Amino acid sequence: MYSGELTKTPPQREQPRHIGLIIGMNQYQDSTFRPLQSAENDARALAQWLVNNKGGKWSPPDVQLVQGQHATRELIESLITQICLHKAEEGDSILLYFAGHAFVDERSGEGYLAFNNSRYQDPSTCLSLHSFSQHVLTQSRAAQILCIFDCFQTGPVWNMRRTSPYDSKPLLGSAVLGLLQTFPNRLFLSSCRGNEQARETSEHGIGPLVHSIIMGLGGPAVDPTTG
Repeated sequence: MYSGELTKTPPQREQPRHIGLIIGMNQYQDSTFRPLQSAENDARALAQWLVNNKGGKWSPPDVQLVQGQHATRELIESLITQICLHKAEEGDSILLYFAGHAFVDERSGEGYLAFNNSRYQDPSTCLSLHSFSQHVLTQSRAAQILCIFDCFQTGPVWNMRRTSPYDSKPLLGSAVLGLLQTFPNRLFLSSCRGNEQARETSEHGIGPLVHSIIMGLGGPAVDPTTG
């Protein structure tokens, strides 16, 4: 009869998670930001696909959708902090999708994302991409963070600073671009071309970027033999 101690099995670590914060807003309190048509539809379509059993198959509690008047700067910053700095653990992947207005501040030259209660003349009511990159992207334990900016541009600075119709550098700035080069597992993807407004709708009822993402991820890209 064996009288020794039973070998204790160490607890298994949970599988890495896919965590998403999906944001879209059509209307802004500041009339400087013109109303949009499909930003909220795009955000909703992407969030639904991520949790669909025939789509991304992400866990529904790990995908947060914020739309319309609820998408305030205060709430979004709180959710970003919670997800990136507290919820995400080593091995987890984060997707941050933003559909709305973005601009380059005329005074500082920094890029900002605008939310429902943001004011164009007061960048403190917006999300600074430089501050976000410096204090969130570099501090998160997540293995990967992908930020998709499905942006509609406001203001003249981007147009003045671009070097080509496809130049997204003015929104990010040299500091953010340098940081991204240091952290290759932090990625930014933008739908904007220079200072031109991204085309909003397609024949599918959602924007071309989200449609391409869903079609790409749901097609040959997910097949290990072809993707």
